[in-house]
Amino acid sequence: MFDKNIRILIVEPNETQAICVDKMLNRMGYYCVASTRTLIEGLILNSYGLRKFDALILPEHMIRPTPGKASSGTIFNINNLFVYACDSSSTRIDPKNKGVLRTHTGLPEYPALEEFMTCVVRNHSLSLAKTA
Repeated sequence: MFDKNIRILIVEPNETQAICVDKMLNRMGYYCVASTRTLIEGLILNSYGLRKFDALILPEHMIRPTPGKASSGTIFNINNLFVYACDSSSTRIDPKNKGVLRTHTGLPEYPALEEFMTCVVRNHSLSLAKTA
């Protein structure tokens, strides 16, 4: 099950990895995908448009909060996070997000990304049903 209205933002400094994630999402039927190389570009892209992104996909080193600063998930105000390339010894991601949070130790794999997107679609459908 997929929803063509789901908007996905990929923040990945490595262009090859961003293309791989984008292609996996396209194969699943998601085509409203934007990718950027930096957090600043992602924030600018997220601030434009009529509605925010539904999911944020990025490596852990891009979201890891520094002392005194909020994590990227909080800054972006995107509820559904898929964080990959996590270090097993790193601290836990900020649990303030209200949606789906998935972490993955290596690069994103198709089954893990597919499971994440299934949960995102389910949450998106439930939120639309509540507003109707």
